[in-house]
Amino acid sequence: MSKKSVNIIVIDDESHSRERIVRLISNYSTANVIAECGNGKDAIKKINLLRPHLIFLDIRLKDMTGFEVLKGINKGNGPLVIFVTAYDEYAIQAFDFFAFDYLLKPYEDERFNISIERAIGELEIRKDDTFESKLSELLTYVEESKSQKSGYNNFKLPIRLGAKIEFVEQNSIKYITASGYYVEIFTLEKKFLLRESLTKLISKLQPDFIRIHRSTIINSNYIRELEYALYGDIEVVMSDDEKFRVSKSYKKSFQNKFNL
Repeated sequence: MSKKSVNIIVIDDESHSRERIVRLISNYSTANVIAECGNGKDAIKKINLLRPHLIFLDIRLKDMTGFEVLKGINKGNGPLVIFVTAYDEYAIQAFDFFAFDYLLKPYEDERFNISIERAIGELEIRKDDTFESKLSELLTYVEESKSQKSGYNNFKLPIRLGAKIEFVEQNSIKYITASGYYVEIFTLEKKFLLRESLTKLISKLQPDFIRIHRSTIINSNYIRELEYALYGDIEVVMSDDEKFRVSKSYKKSFQNKFNL
């Protein structure tokens, strides 16, 4: 395999993240990026069609998780996987246990090089049935952990309040809005102020949370109804009557999430 081209697909919903991975891969003469994907649906289609040897897979895409992408891969088409994640304690524990490699954002170039060199070496000796077995075990672990309400879907959000840190249940959060250098987190009981970007924060939230605007994240469990405004704009009406507009840049992923 080392003398042959290693075909790679890069899957990440942030274009700058994909661009960096592609740039780092270009340093390896045997590595060939055959496709880039910005969402899970496209990733499943291209993996099954192109059958790459290796994929770099973001854990949290706009339309699904990386685990859901893997479940959509046809049996026998399974590539070697390097997971990419901003922060996911549960996922990292799973990767370590099942010996899958991962890159924890923000990662250094040296860490990336270790991962891809390890993958290329693994591809020289790998057997498809070994990968299929490991993948099956990982996905079973994910499903069982979710059903037990453990892991990242039940991860509490730590918020510093002066000299204390309060752990907020994610299920109690209705929506989050940007306010300058801070975000306002609205729960069922009160509002919190956190110095954090929405982009970084969304990576810590369970899949029920959807970014619908550069300044808004909502918990889909608290959506009461949708209203169509002029020119096809969508407004989300929350359970407390608060309204948020879905911006054009997030409209497609929002519609895909609910099959609209």
